[in-house]
Amino acid sequence: MAKKTSKRKAPARKQGIVSKIRSLKDAVQDAIDNGATTVQQVHERIAAMPFDQLEKIAAIEGVVSKARGLSDQSIGRVYDAVRAINAKVGELADSALNRVESYSRP
Repeated sequence: MAKKTSKRKAPARKQGIVSKIRSLKDAVQDAIDNGATTVQQVHERIAAMPFDQLEKIAAIEGVVSKARGLSDQSIGRVYDAVRAINAKVGELADSALNRVESYSRP
């Protein structure tokens, strides 16, 4: 005898899978954001080392200070871009998951 399957169970199961995928997506996004922040902090500390030494030379202190500012801005913008892209990818994933959920509803 063929086993009957309920049409209502499949959407509930699919919604459970979508919920798990959404949780995984959130975890990955958090890991990327936290990782970018950690790497940025390390990058900033390493980049500061030569500037710290060069700023001790009075004759070039002003130029070095400006170069440090440009370096800090560049580093900040790179990691801001990583976080912005991560957020946009998360939005796109949420949109796709919302569509999957809407097709799953009875």
